Amino acid sequence: MLDSLLATIAPYHCICCGFMGVILCQRCKKRISKSQQNQCGLCGYILAAGRCQRPDCSLAGVHQYVALAASDTTKKLIHAYKYQHKRAVSKTLAGLVATQLPQLAQPGYCLCPIPPSNQHVRQRGFSHTGLLVRQLARQYRLPRCHILQRHGSTQQVGAGRAARFRQQHGAYTVRQTRLRRYQGYHYVLVDDVMTTGATMQAAVAALQSAGVEPGNISLLAIMHQPLG
Repeated sequence: MLDSLLATIAPYHCICCGFMGVILCQRCKKRISKSQQNQCGLCGYILAAGRCQRPDCSLAGVHQYVALAASDTTKKLIHAYKYQHKRAVSKTLAGLVATQLPQLAQPGYCLCPIPPSNQHVRQRGFSHTGLLVRQLARQYRLPRCHILQRHGSTQQVGAGRAARFRQQHGAYTVRQTRLRRYQGYHYVLVDDVMTTGATMQAAVAALQSAGVEPGNISLLAIMHQPLG
């Protein structure tokens, strides 16, 4: 309701071209395409049916979904959402994800945000993954569960690969009461960008430590952006 009121008082402009009235105009939306990701976001090995085929990979058996190709338009949307406090972008992103990945609307699936640090939530004024999952749950008509708890505060932007893995090691634990409530669901862990796979690996490790089988876990990232 607040977003609708603000849109009336101060109309949105397209984040990419400046067209007034919408966050992303139809012309710019056409520049966004589905990701053709066919490699594991963690180890780079080939995916078959969406799962890493390398036996010793920490994500082996876990289904990996990447929704959107890493275009300039997609990057601008995510940047505006995370760093310019444009909360309404969450609805746009959720609509794009649902359009590209309709197969996630399955009975028994549950959407679970990978939580950011408390420091990042304070800086932004909201949990970007939590708000995204709320919008995705509406699109897919699926339940959402804040099953993971984040510990510590790290700054991954600008950090190298090794540093990212050190930072994320043991960063998450499972809320046991939530796990019991959603026992038997297929858990879809949601993040915005997969870079090295360190965050996804740590989140999956937390679920597996709590007894969840890899086959009952999926990973969903809006975009894959490897370290350059």
